[in-house]
Amino acid sequence: MAISTTRLAVRSLQSLFALLALVFTWGGYVKNDDGQLSGLSPEFSILMNYSAFLTGLYYVLPVKILKWTAVAPSVAFQRLVDGVLVVLLLLGAILLWASSGVKDCSENNDEYEAYAGLQLFRCGNLTMGVIFTFITFALFLVTLIWSFVSDDANTSQNKAAAADGYTEATTPGASRAEAYSAADSRHPALAIARRSGRFIQFVLSLLIFISTVAGYKHYFTGRFTSPVAMFMVLVSWSCILYTLFHLVVVDILKKSHRPSAGIERLLDLLLAVLLLLFAILLAASHQVSDCDTVNAKYEADSGSLGGSNIYRCGSLTRAYVLGFIDCVVFLATLALSFCGSSDSELAPRHVDVEPGQQV
Repeated sequence: MAISTTRLAVRSLQSLFALLALVFTWGGYVKNDDGQLSGLSPEFSILMNYSAFLTGLYYVLPVKILKWTAVAPSVAFQRLVDGVLVVLLLLGAILLWASSGVKDCSENNDEYEAYAGLQLFRCGNLTMGVIFTFITFALFLVTLIWSFVSDDANTSQNKAAAADGYTEATTPGASRAEAYSAADSRHPALAIARRSGRFIQFVLSLLIFISTVAGYKHYFTGRFTSPVAMFMVLVSWSCILYTLFHLVVVDILKKSHRPSAGIERLLDLLLAVLLLLFAILLAASHQVSDCDTVNAKYEADSGSLGGSNIYRCGSLTRAYVLGFIDCVVFLATLALSFCGSSDSELAPRHVDVEPGQQV
């Protein structure tokens, strides 16, 4: 599958600047004993930049370099994704720019340093995070406008793909999809089990995401969080996107073929390992293991910023427990991929021919 050099360059820049925005925003908050005093605005901005990073990376790696997909994303689908990211990235940039940690960065640092002897923010990093988020927004706006200027959504998918800089791949995606469909028809119970597993993964990942985010209460200009908790948020968000791809894009809308068995197994194993790793790290973290002690310290503090707890211990406990369960479910779908694998893996390796045709 070919993609025009110019379009590939723009998609690469989208991933690059989204990653820079994510890194600088995340690095704008100083880690103290009880965590980083972040907030919902920077967390939303980080999440949107992470989504933008994955989107740009999808066009560069699976579509162009690795050729994991046999059909180009339709013009309408590209416009939808780019349009949603344009709105969310702009919102994320504005919210981060207007947040107290950015707008009053120096003043808040001085106030907290006088109170606790610590600084909370790296003002330069946060400013760069805002700038890179706006640049990422602009790059997605470019591809969105480019699509309306040069692409015709009313043509067939192949023509739209060619106009968009794509050409049809020689990889056997169509025959692979037919093989999966045939395997599902021969093993309906297996297909139901796989889709049920994906749905359970989606629900568990959503609960992990909500529980982790809700585990931190407002304090001073934001909420204490931690790198481990933020990684758990990103991993659970990745699981949400991955399971939605299977449930909605593949099974319901049928806008894409299923990934090959090897790729699906690799991603299931990777997500299972990440869930296990960060569930263990979150369970062993200071914020969870000493949750009640830290809360008691802040409740007993009679200073101007004290008097309230900063963690919801039950929510954080629920997050890592669900992380362990979600890991098991991903291992279950990994095991299911080996059941009936001979049906779904042999077909892509043969070539259909007409009677009398030589190959």
